[in-house]
Amino acid sequence: VYSPDFDVPSRQQPYNLYVGIDCSGSMNNPRFRFSWPICAGAIVSLSALRVGARVMACLSGEPGSFMETDGFETSEEKVLTVLTSYLGTGYAYGIPRLQTPHLKEIKGKTHLLIVSDDDIFSMLQAAAPGGGLNFDIAESALNRAGGGGTFVLHSREHYHKNELARLRKMGWGVYFVADERQMLSFARAFAN
Repeated sequence: VYSPDFDVPSRQQPYNLYVGIDCSGSMNNPRFRFSWPICAGAIVSLSALRVGARVMACLSGEPGSFMETDGFETSEEKVLTVLTSYLGTGYAYGIPRLQTPHLKEIKGKTHLLIVSDDDIFSMLQAAAPGGGLNFDIAESALNRAGGGGTFVLHSREHYHKNELARLRKMGWGVYFVADERQMLSFARAFAN
């Protein structure tokens, strides 16, 4: 007698985590000065890895350069190697990085976490490769990932009300931090 058998996990499986960090010229090089985005990204990534999630890390300073892990990893060393590097190019995290094939291939839900500053709003309003705006890429990536998305911005909430409303309408959570202490508090709370 043959019958289908389904593997049902005994406990809830953690979401995968995509961590996109702004590594533009406005961000500190972690080799020489404290970098709040890198510290926050490391706290969240290590927490995710320790509960069994897979993590993909991407540093992006665009237009210019980007550096990312080779897909979703379970290796702390590979994730931290990317996170502690530095580019210093461009003006913001490049939203087109969310079109990576790795996000399309991963099994299971993925949470998108983008850590940047006020310049991300200029990036979101920029023309996307192939037409449209980068806002469109952010929305399709969020829908495809299936595990929600969070922007953590070193900015003020009242600076970009219309753009902020658009992100929230898409389903993005947007959190504003004014200093390093708030960023670390957010990272710890988010990791929990």
